[in-house]
Amino acid sequence: MGRKVGIIGCGNVGSATAFSLVNQQAIEELVLVDCLKEKAEGDALDLQDATVTASGFTNVYAGGLVDIKDADVIIISVAGPRPQKGETRLDELKATAPIIMEVVTTLKELGFSGCYVVATNPCDVITYHVWSLSGLPRERVIGTGTLLDSSRLRRVVANELKVKPHDVHAYMLGEHGDSQFALWSHSTIFGQKLEDYYQHEQSILDKEKIEKEVIKLGFEIYWLKGNTEFGIGNAIAQLTKAIVSNERAVFPVSTILQGEYGLHDVAISIPSVIGKGGIEKRIPLHLSLEEHRKLEYSANIIQTAISEIRSQKIQH
Repeated sequence: MGRKVGIIGCGNVGSATAFSLVNQQAIEELVLVDCLKEKAEGDALDLQDATVTASGFTNVYAGGLVDIKDADVIIISVAGPRPQKGETRLDELKATAPIIMEVVTTLKELGFSGCYVVATNPCDVITYHVWSLSGLPRERVIGTGTLLDSSRLRRVVANELKVKPHDVHAYMLGEHGDSQFALWSHSTIFGQKLEDYYQHEQSILDKEKIEKEVIKLGFEIYWLKGNTEFGIGNAIAQLTKAIVSNERAVFPVSTILQGEYGLHDVAISIPSVIGKGGIEKRIPLHLSLEEHRKLEYSANIIQTAISEIRSQKIQH
């Protein structure tokens, strides 16, 4: 299997992802595409310099959609106008949906048959939008979803319990947005249930506080520096590497559900096995009644936004 990747959108997220891919030596060829050709060309030259000190070599260059029609993975990191105070990721839909329609339709006509990794917000809605336009099997369209949010959860819990994030296994599921929730029933540390561990250590873990902190962390970074880039860039690179290297690793990502968890016709984050075919398997977890209610609530929010696209209120 080849290792050619295209990135559409060379903003902060796209550029950080490209830098992470080059440093991880995850791929052999990287093509940068942006409506501002000078930005893509500048990034390509800058990254070519970075390859000199990397332990491996990645051929990086700027191009157009025609240059990535044969890519193994295309990363969509198109960004709309900066959200204003009080807005959510869903408010970005009007600006991004028409761009996505043009890009994906063109790539379909060019015969693209690889995997899409979607990072554009609102991630779940755009993931569904890409799938509906692409003509690809649902396994080949993956949204980053709550992948980064889950990393944040692991970090916050680890800080509270004074352990390494690597030793904490925990997921945020649902919408990559305000309705996401922590999957506490399946959270572990050092191989044992999280609740058993902190009770044994006579620690107090305020789950509600932690969950709220994780949900707002992205926007906290956003308002402090104007964007998020490093965390999501690494997460996208990790996900892309899992595809091209056929790692069969488990990630909480946004995937199209058609009956799983009792949900239909929606893109939402659940734990999934990622390999060369994209989504190799959607892991069926037994959720508590409260967790299932939260997942359904999250799905309803996403489906409402999907309906706006379907009714063509946004596309035209």
